[in-house]
Amino acid sequence: MDLSEISDGKLYEIDDLCRLGCSDCAGCSSCCHDTEGLMLDPLDVARIMKAAGKDFMSLIERELELVMVDEMLLPKMKMDARNACCFLDRNGRCSIHPLRPGICRLFPLGRYYENDDYRYFLQTLECRKHDRYKLRIRDWLDEKDAEGYHDYVMSWHRFLKLMEKKLPLLTDESRSSVTSYILKMFFLAPYHSAEAPGPDFDTEDFYTEYYSRMFRVRETLSPLFPDSAAPYPGS
Repeated sequence: MDLSEISDGKLYEIDDLCRLGCSDCAGCSSCCHDTEGLMLDPLDVARIMKAAGKDFMSLIERELELVMVDEMLLPKMKMDARNACCFLDRNGRCSIHPLRPGICRLFPLGRYYENDDYRYFLQTLECRKHDRYKLRIRDWLDEKDAEGYHDYVMSWHRFLKLMEKKLPLLTDESRSSVTSYILKMFFLAPYHSAEAPGPDFDTEDFYTEYYSRMFRVRETLSPLFPDSAAPYPGS
């Protein structure tokens, strides 16, 4: 990927200033249309479950769908008849904005993974807003625990890369069993933070439960991947 073709050519750290400010989008919801659906991670889905007051299977009926990506069955946002995000209200505003997915918090930034870490780049061709003003990336992401979120993103990224490498080595039957197990452990099984009463989502509680599940998944799958049994960094 040539960053100079899609960005300003710079790579940013979380405390850098970047031209992201757009006055709360000023009524624009262009980035919520024609996306073909956004891939979601476990934190995204837990937050959506909390915001919508639905379990995973109920969300699959309308708001989410499952797709095969690199041999894994993973959820993504479903577009409605307008080819828009199902969570847009009649005024074109996000109805789950406080608990929106990570990719929505990130936009128009992207992540550039390198040397087992990532930095940010500004997508200059994606957002229709012009004359954006500078904001600190940490503030733009709107994550109370930005460092904890960074570690979580890297943990999930490493796990997906490992599965991308290992799943093709399995038989069709074993691969189907493993992908079903991963889907159950990280998405189907409810998270306490998504079911807790009240409007707030306890991210710290989610991380605790997520890492516990990651440990169990790692232990369960280690006989299939003996050379990958060591703990994942950041997990």
